[in-house]
Amino acid sequence: MSRRHLASYLYDAASLHGARPACADAAGTHSYNDYLNEALRVAAALRRAGVEAGDRVCISAPKSFSLYASIFGTLMLNACYVPIDYTVPAGRGRKIIADCTPAAFITTERNLQRLIEGPLTPIERMSDDLLVAQLGARPPLPADGSSGLPPAPDSLDPSRPAYILYTSGSTGEPKGVVHSHLSAVAFVEWAVAELGVGADDVIAQVASVSFDLSVFDVFGAVRAAATLAPIHESAMLSPVRLARAIAKAGASVLYCVPSLVLREIKSHELGWAELGGSALRQIVFAGEPINHQALRRFRPHVPGLALHNWYGPTETNVCCYHPISDTDIARGEPIPIGRACPYALLSFAWDDARHGDDAAGELLVAGDSLMTGYWHREEATERAMHRDADGTRFYRTGDFVSRNAQGELVFLGRRDRQVKVQGRRIQLDEIESTLQKHFTGAEIACTLIKENGADPLIVAAIAGPDAPGDGEEVKRLVEDQLPLFMWPERIFALAALPRNERGKIDYDALTRVLAAEYRRAR
Repeated sequence: MSRRHLASYLYDAASLHGARPACADAAGTHSYNDYLNEALRVAAALRRAGVEAGDRVCISAPKSFSLYASIFGTLMLNACYVPIDYTVPAGRGRKIIADCTPAAFITTERNLQRLIEGPLTPIERMSDDLLVAQLGARPPLPADGSSGLPPAPDSLDPSRPAYILYTSGSTGEPKGVVHSHLSAVAFVEWAVAELGVGADDVIAQVASVSFDLSVFDVFGAVRAAATLAPIHESAMLSPVRLARAIAKAGASVLYCVPSLVLREIKSHELGWAELGGSALRQIVFAGEPINHQALRRFRPHVPGLALHNWYGPTETNVCCYHPISDTDIARGEPIPIGRACPYALLSFAWDDARHGDDAAGELLVAGDSLMTGYWHREEATERAMHRDADGTRFYRTGDFVSRNAQGELVFLGRRDRQVKVQGRRIQLDEIESTLQKHFTGAEIACTLIKENGADPLIVAAIAGPDAPGDGEEVKRLVEDQLPLFMWPERIFALAALPRNERGKIDYDALTRVLAAEYRRAR
């Protein structure tokens, strides 16, 4: 296991490649010297706000050079960054802040007013857009003293927590996944080597920094002394917009959920052709199963492009990988998730095997990239783990896998009601719990439907005397509590929810009912 600290990547890149471009955003191109200086400036401001080693710092800002420098500035203090999506609903953002008890918050003035209630002291403006607000009770340091300087590089502690990523939780509350520098570095070192990323590459930064795919983007770019190019959220609306943004950025590496590229909507083939004519040399898909038929239609537009399929829950980082071959695409079978990354140890919970196949079981993951645990949720952490006979600690992914004829792992489905939509991990229970608060006398159930190979859709059913007649009314009620990607596409009123012989909601039957209702409503 490498004992490196993520912040050491930036110190090294500035020392060896100081004049090279580190980030190209809407404000211009910034060198690695600029990057280091800005991160040091952020670290000094955080120190003056009272931040110390082990503290949490929430960061919520649009994708930009300032955002990335804020992440590294936090890490330089041996503090832990907690990214909050800039467009997060206020209610959810406040829950994250309350749960992680940060010492400081780096964000815009608008977002600060939206997410923080009550007085704040002090506030130091970092740039035209971002400011630092002290949230902890620790007295701030004087603004004009040397005490505002960050620790020296040789005091970096890689055993500290590096970041906390909040995911959907089954109780209706966001759940923080804690990763150390050691777990992140294990993944980043392998990923950069596997893709052969170098100083001449440009990495398109597509995912929100609150999403685990961003770990490769932000830290892999600096590890390789490559250029990071943030892609604006508006480009995610269609494959054409995304392709044009990637081509304009001169990106050579793209890491994203497959549906972002493979969506077959208006003019998608034009976008695919533009990707084929761009500087892009590699696409890594992760976060959700690949639509095989769409991939087959996509491939002729990008014949020279290297394609990869990576797999791993937030709790493990990427733990399996598979370079996608033209044989895979022609075979017509599900694209494998492949084999274990060098730092990952895989096992299987055969007792929970399903699909009537003895070769199928729940995937368990151990190794250097495993999370430290869930933030302040020791019982939840223990429930998520399995210890084998020699005491090795495995994470229970909840994903069922089997091996194909080539011996490669293939994803089969989920153990529980956790789903992925556009790569975002969602607990359907959280949506139900949020809706239930507004309709206490009704029964509520959510499920996922797929129509004609399109992206999966969340739909909900409400049954009982309190059931609303207007789905749009329901959406208005939850818009401040659930992020947009968790909103049900349609909400249907039913006389009763289907039940199985045990009296429990029959979600398979519900899916069939709501799929039929959805088709009728279109």
